[in-house]
Amino acid sequence: MFTHDASVPDRFWLTRDYLPEHAGLWAGRPALTELAGAIAARTEPVPIPWDCADGFYEAYWRRPEAYLDEHVRCGMSIWARVGPDAEQRAVRSLRDDLGCTMVTTDEGARAGRGGSQGPFEMSAVDFDFGPVSGPSGSPRSAGPRPGSPGLPVPGP
Repeated sequence: MFTHDASVPDRFWLTRDYLPEHAGLWAGRPALTELAGAIAARTEPVPIPWDCADGFYEAYWRRPEAYLDEHVRCGMSIWARVGPDAEQRAVRSLRDDLGCTMVTTDEGARAGRGGSQGPFEMSAVDFDFGPVSGPSGSPRSAGPRPGSPGLPVPGP
């Protein structure tokens, strides 16, 4: 499973500079390490490449103009959660800033937005449910077994 650790809300420039409402959505929630510990899972950082095409919130970290596209934003749940007023304000501010000073690759690198892999990471959460066949038929681990420490034993 891939997720992000919301315990550092200001790590992403879009959140920090344009969408402060994002932090309020995560206030009071346990940190990713605490959640993983509760289910005996491990986390591992997975760098987000600059040309990531997945479409999740931080996928376009080096291509800020993508956030201006409504079709791109429709695939990101964050916008529905913060509401249309916050979304339109953020988009308007980003559009104004990009219209004034487009971020080049060199400028983006100096601003922490450059390089082949970004400063932003998702976390892979590994649950060891025992051997599972991968796409090639080879076994792979999938996470903790039900009943292992941190997981309830299924009832009748």
